[in-house]
Amino acid sequence: MNSKPEAVEVIRELEARFDLLDINYVQYHEVAVDMDESNLHEALSFLKSSNFRQLSALTCVDWPSENKFQLIFNVFDWTRGVRIILRVKIDREGARFTTATGIYNGAKYYEREVHEFSG
Repeated sequence: MNSKPEAVEVIRELEARFDLLDINYVQYHEVAVDMDESNLHEALSFLKSSNFRQLSALTCVDWPSENKFQLIFNVFDWTRGVRIILRVKIDREGARFTTATGIYNGAKYYEREVHEFSG
């Protein structure tokens, strides 16, 4: 897929800093990245400091066959017009996750919704 050069640049920066599990160029301006949960907060902090100031969404997908939840963070850089979707899987049994509100204050509303629907 032909991707926006700015999106490719951001992915290269993420690859240099973190162990990415998978990269999917969804649209010209949008890239989905799967990574290990242990790197998520550092990656979110990096993206926020790189002008990804808007957390557009945080949601959760239940994968019962894998016994996992997948947390999906959608962040946007208005200057470059690039959207990055960070995805991590966590164990479904006794699922726990460290809040992202210290990075994106608005995450508290999304996190509450994820908790209400996913437990």
